[in-house]
Amino acid sequence: MKKITFRLILAAATAILPGACTEQVSVDLDSTYTRLVVDGQITTDTTRHYVKLTQTMDYFSNQPAQPVTGAKVMINDHRLRENDTIPGLYQTDPDFFGVIGRTYHLSIDRVDIDADGHSEHYQATSRINSIARVDSLELVYQEFAGGIMKMWGLELFAQDPPEENYYLFKVHKNDTLLTDTIDEYVIQEDMTFNGNYVPGVMVQSLEKSKKDEVVRPGDVITLEANGITQEYYKYIIELTNEAGPSNPLFSGPRANVRTNISGGNGPVGFFRAYSITRLSLRVDDPYEKVKKW
Repeated sequence: MKKITFRLILAAATAILPGACTEQVSVDLDSTYTRLVVDGQITTDTTRHYVKLTQTMDYFSNQPAQPVTGAKVMINDHRLRENDTIPGLYQTDPDFFGVIGRTYHLSIDRVDIDADGHSEHYQATSRINSIARVDSLELVYQEFAGGIMKMWGLELFAQDPPEENYYLFKVHKNDTLLTDTIDEYVIQEDMTFNGNYVPGVMVQSLEKSKKDEVVRPGDVITLEANGITQEYYKYIIELTNEAGPSNPLFSGPRANVRTNISGGNGPVGFFRAYSITRLSLRVDDPYEKVKKW
């Protein structure tokens, strides 16, 4: 799985570094122009959806990203309100929800990122795609390479729709989202099972070495499956590649991470719209089903 591979590589790199060269390296990075950063989403959940606006900072500024306040932010004909206590966070009404098959248009106005005295306009679009019909979920304890890695795998049974689909999987334990960073996401395209029944494919995992991921009797494990766009799928791949180890170690970026935000002076970030389905199970015996590889 992508999640496992990333962590093994990172652990191996960390283990090697202490015995490597300890010479101090000084790198001078030029300043660049300020750009708008957009982080926004709308889903099929009924909740306050959000768009967060900040601006880029120099790499060694040692300052948090500055929020962009006072903007006019719209999703279709719905205007988002800026949060009273969190500057730069714009939210929908609490009864707002996205609809599968509908395209959502984000527009941002009344911002002046380049400080030239003229307001800029930014925009993005994203469509909410359909998602597989989830039948059931199984928790399977697994050991790899003679017990070097121990984990619980979440195996999904579902009917994939006939069209091309892309999925993002997250996992909750009780009321806590465990996969709360992008490097913990598991993404999957349906090329190998398009339109067919998926008979128990592992789509997320909980590692025994992590205290908050250990499964105990009585725990409720929830798999969250998101039906995402191909563009967002590729964005996640590019972002995790850039955040991961480089080879050679100090090589430059492979390429700029894509964005679906246009307008203004080269904005970055992503606006995504996606469907959500969830399935939960209560654990009686965490070791009832075991696989060893």
